[in-house]
Amino acid sequence: MARSALGKGLGALIGTPSIVASKEVAEPGERVHQISLASVVPSTLQPRKDFGREALQELIDSIRQHGIIQPLIVRPATAGVAAATGQVGARFEL
Repeated sequence: MARSALGKGLGALIGTPSIVASKEVAEPGERVHQISLASVVPSTLQPRKDFGREALQELIDSIRQHGIIQPLIVRPATAGVAAATGQVGARFEL
């Protein structure tokens, strides 16, 4: 009769995860670049069109004080690059 894993701790029931080697090379398309804010255009896919001026000013002040915490992700557009995420911060000159 096979012995049960009960009584041996949670690790015996679940097992230990295998260690996955970290990616040394970025996947195709994943690149980090410094780009001009002037080259970022509003995304036509962004459903929000109106942003509160006070909330945007708070964001601008926060970026000036702390820097950009979350990177701006962009995709190619006909005129420069369009913001895919983080678009609100790119709407006004910092």
